[in-house]
Amino acid sequence: METFTHKIGVLREHCAAVGRDMTQIELSVQVLVNYDDFDATMQAVQGYVDAGATHLILNLRYPYPQGIVARLAEEVVPRIRG
Repeated sequence: METFTHKIGVLREHCAAVGRDMTQIELSVQVLVNYDDFDATMQAVQGYVDAGATHLILNLRYPYPQGIVARLAEEVVPRIRG
């Protein structure tokens, strides 16, 4: 999270220096899904959203649990406040 917020600050400075509207840039982050702790995954994602992330990628690692995409859509995504 610290690295992400630092990089947003650097990007903000560069945008100001060249007159670029930073709101036109997608701020993306990839979050590794913890299959055993959806609350931890949700908290990590929410932290990035709160820090300014506008594009989120939920990283799934093999082996994939049965129905993982549906479970994320039902149990994690609706809890994210944007």
